[in-house]
Amino acid sequence: TGILYRRLVEDLKVATSFSMAYDAYDLDSAALIVQAHAAPGVTHLDLEATLRQEIANILKQGLTPQQLEKFKTQVLSGLDYMKDSLLAGANQLVDPLIKGIPLEKIESWPQDIPAITVAEVNNTLGLYLQPEHYVLGYLLPEKKPEPLEPKDPPKETPSNTPKKETNNA
Repeated sequence: TGILYRRLVEDLKVATSFSMAYDAYDLDSAALIVQAHAAPGVTHLDLEATLRQEIANILKQGLTPQQLEKFKTQVLSGLDYMKDSLLAGANQLVDPLIKGIPLEKIESWPQDIPAITVAEVNNTLGLYLQPEHYVLGYLLPEKKPEPLEPKDPPKETPSNTPKKETNNA
């Protein structure tokens, strides 16, 4: 239901699916993974060009306060839903702890998230969603080799036809 999903899948119909993910606990330069499946009749290069254009539009326009509030609500709801599962709750604590994030910081996320501003988000998007940071890969169907057509045998020409000897005796 995100901005890029709606644009690529629902509005422009250049993709049949779209997802974006990253590891929130990486302390170094984290990878933002984008996956999209081209709609029938759309090439991977056309999908890539459209995705690049949509990202450029987001960077140009920036997120609105309403969009940011929706995202904050989704993140906070996700944190609440994790309390419904022992495994999800444990993972929420263990993964960041393993990566050296102090427990106090993890426990303060529900209070820290509402303080995030539109300007902070737009500045961060502007830093990391630049084309020079992109690394692209394509998973394409295997192309089957075309069957070889049988070649016609070469036609005999007078120059390569053996001459018959005649005996007029």
